[in-house]
Amino acid sequence: MFHPDVLERINHELSQAEKARSNKLEGRARVSARRAVGIALREFMKLRNIKLKNSNSYDLICMLRDSPYADPTLRKIASHLTIQVCEDFNLPIKVDLIAEARILIEALDDPQMILFNITE
Repeated sequence: MFHPDVLERINHELSQAEKARSNKLEGRARVSARRAVGIALREFMKLRNIKLKNSNSYDLICMLRDSPYADPTLRKIASHLTIQVCEDFNLPIKVDLIAEARILIEALDDPQMILFNITE
């Protein structure tokens, strides 16, 4: 289970994402959703004593996206979170990244979740 301080930081980023979306700033909403997932991934790794070479949210999401040990649904969500916006700052696919970020964060908060082989 994530520490309450971590959950507060995650919820702040998700709130920022919702605010950006309500202002029709989907690119900014995507960035905040990524940040929220990055916070959750860092905490996930910390709780499992997994050392990080880089704690950049984007790189952590790419690590999850590319992990053969992660659930395919979570890998797909991670893939969506790495999609670039178009020139008009909208996503090229119809997906709710904030809702998907919430699903991913909930999964990361599960103490039984395995995403990476820590013996490699």
